Amino acid sequence: MGLDDYAEVGRCTGPLCGTCPAERETCGSVCCAVGNRCADPKTAVCVPRCSEGLSACGLTCCARGQFCLGAEGLARRCGPCDDPAKECGQACCSEGASCIDRERGVCAATWSLAREHQSCDGLAACAEGRGCCERIAVPAATFPMGRGVDAGDACPVGLLCESSETPEHPARVSSFSLDAFEVTVGRFRRFVERWNHTAPPPGAGAHPRIAGSGWRSLWDSRLPADRARFESLLEKGCATERLPIRPAWGQRDLYGDIAMNCVNWYEAFAFCVWDGGRLPTEAEWERAAANGAANDPFPWGAERAAPSRALFGCLPDAGLACALIDLTTVGTHPDGKSKTAPGHHDLAGNVSEWTLDAVDTYPSGAVDDGASVGDEGARITRGGSFASEESALRAAARGLNVSSGRSTATGFRCARTP
Repeated sequence: MGLDDYAEVGRCTGPLCGTCPAERETCGSVCCAVGNRCADPKTAVCVPRCSEGLSACGLTCCARGQFCLGAEGLARRCGPCDDPAKECGQACCSEGASCIDRERGVCAATWSLAREHQSCDGLAACAEGRGCCERIAVPAATFPMGRGVDAGDACPVGLLCESSETPEHPARVSSFSLDAFEVTVGRFRRFVERWNHTAPPPGAGAHPRIAGSGWRSLWDSRLPADRARFESLLEKGCATERLPIRPAWGQRDLYGDIAMNCVNWYEAFAFCVWDGGRLPTEAEWERAAANGAANDPFPWGAERAAPSRALFGCLPDAGLACALIDLTTVGTHPDGKSKTAPGHHDLAGNVSEWTLDAVDTYPSGAVDDGASVGDEGARITRGGSFASEESALRAAARGLNVSSGRSTATGFRCARTP
């Protein structure tokens, strides 16, 4: 028999029927040509062999790091995950998380203990008779984020403004809601009372349009090991700071409506997830504080800061007497509310507020629902505090603190996606 006699095994009548030469792969009723492989013996389909470093998968070849998915045959395909159910675009959702935006590869999970606004169960109202968990809808908008050079939000005369606030650039923010008040001691106490070091699952607390913005398992160890450790950190973790205000947690039995402070970024993130929300992005925070396209320099408008609008400048040498009760009770400066009715309290002063974003420079071009996400490092804070000078109260002003840092001058509020 000649070599050509092996071209179709089904026509073979000799003693070697049903076999192909070593250099040619048997594929059902045919022998694949040299350099080809059998993709499906049932249909006798041959395709070119995969190059070095690639693995065969039906009609195609998978790159290193990809998985071959599907039943045997031509319908098999390459994918980024070992299980098709985990696929989310080119990302893979972890156990307990689901894909909420396939185009952007965003996964999110619902923490088993999470329930919207459970932190306000049984709490009295905050200022103006409004619930401490009240949230205010903020419409989608495109606004000039950052500080302008000669616009209405330029650096006011006599104030020192940082270069990190520039360049001003167009930022589009989708609709969201933002807590009307900073998270209070009373609300945070509900969280601590239920604490058992069950960290949020990977992907929890994600912004639905920002890939990689959810909780990461490598942060689990950043959370307190148990409730006793948690309370100790909240009460004593800021003791070395030379500020006149003690950690709010130490006053939890007296003042439930003072702003919670001495909380690090990981704890703020976990609280917002537990309460059915997430940390706001830096762009969302500024959109609320600058009143969107109005681009106001302060939440209340263009007027300079005053004691009736915000609590600030309460350092020992500033000449302002500040007691704990009138320093951190949320909503005690109604003249400083934002213009988004019925108004966010204390976006300027009181305590500065954690945002989702890692510290980064601004882009020069437009941004659409953007945020700087990262594993570790410093995070952006906004709004200034009782310890800040007037400049830090501006909507465009940026602060920072290390993610694990605690400060009597830093608290937070939560955002939610409609």
